[in-house]
Amino acid sequence: MPSDHRLAIRKEILGAVAQEHHLTIAAVDSALRRLLDTLDATGTQAWLDFRKEYGLERKRVTIGRLIYALESKLSQQEG
Repeated sequence: MPSDHRLAIRKEILGAVAQEHHLTIAAVDSALRRLLDTLDATGTQAWLDFRKEYGLERKRVTIGRLIYALESKLSQQEG
């Protein structure tokens, strides 16, 4: 998938969340980054299991990687 297309999907999702909750895209992006940082810092078993299940155990989890991992998993379940 070309990076421009991936960036557009990410922006579309963040934009929809921002609009729904009357926030800016930057605020949603910042909140998600803080959430991911906190999850990594606490390292709960549920988070480690989630990362493993979605193929994220050996990578720094970014918002983009999270979105595309979830998208890939959903595509596999539908197909």
